[in-house]
Amino acid sequence: MPSSELIAKSVSALDTLFPEIASGSRRRAHRRDMKELQKEIASIDSNRTLNDDEKAVFRYSSYRTLGHIDNLTDIIDGSVPLVHKPENVKGIDPDWVDDFQDKAGKCSNSDLQIIWSQILAGEIDEPGRFSKRFLSIVSTLEKSEAEIFKKVCSYSVITGHKEVYSFMSVDNSSGTFYNHKAIALSDLSCLFELGLMDTTVGMSVHILPKSKEILQTSKELVILYNSMDKEIEACPVNRTFSKVGEALASLCDLGCAPDFHRIVQEVLPEKIDYEFVPVKESNEKILRTDY
Repeated sequence: MPSSELIAKSVSALDTLFPEIASGSRRRAHRRDMKELQKEIASIDSNRTLNDDEKAVFRYSSYRTLGHIDNLTDIIDGSVPLVHKPENVKGIDPDWVDDFQDKAGKCSNSDLQIIWSQILAGEIDEPGRFSKRFLSIVSTLEKSEAEIFKKVCSYSVITGHKEVYSFMSVDNSSGTFYNHKAIALSDLSCLFELGLMDTTVGMSVHILPKSKEILQTSKELVILYNSMDKEIEACPVNRTFSKVGEALASLCDLGCAPDFHRIVQEVLPEKIDYEFVPVKESNEKILRTDY
């Protein structure tokens, strides 16, 4: 739970980015007041210099603007407790803020708004973390597509090279289903089309002789041990995330599927020893050399 001091600093940081929206509940309430919208529309209707078609366009614009402000307000409010380094706000590119405001403001789905809140907080903590190309791809996500992505992430880990690797156990010879029908090939094709996964880049996990490889989920480490005198390919290439996909995966819970351990066991070759270690116990395990 963030301290009240950190919350106050986060609100101040957001106010510098969105002074027309994030400057307190009184202004937000004012923005949401339908009476203000009614006044604006009345002004449009009484304007004798506009024809009916032009008035319709301006009415639509007024409703849309109010909706965008409401969406941004919810997203900004959601980001407040997620910001850890509000002092870094000065490093954010103003062009990025404009692009974020344009794209995030169009999102009215509460589940997707959570993602936008995470993006905003992440960019404040680490300016430059999310590119404008990343914002463009996320802005095209449907709720169902976001659910597919989160499902794939639930079977994924971060490698020592900061790449995201997904454990995929093929269910049948045709390769149409993975992980006991939890993921369909069509699901992966959807992520390829969105630019979140990449079929052109291969990646596999190799372990040097008498060594170990440490993979990480959101809650635990997956430590792979090679006790042999030769290098072993522990995890063959399955599916590779694009750079945009890796950035989005950093906002998701990795390795949280109920049968994640079972799938890892199915994918790993028999000659690899492994163990799952909760993060709170990880320091001792990382220092181990008796493999």
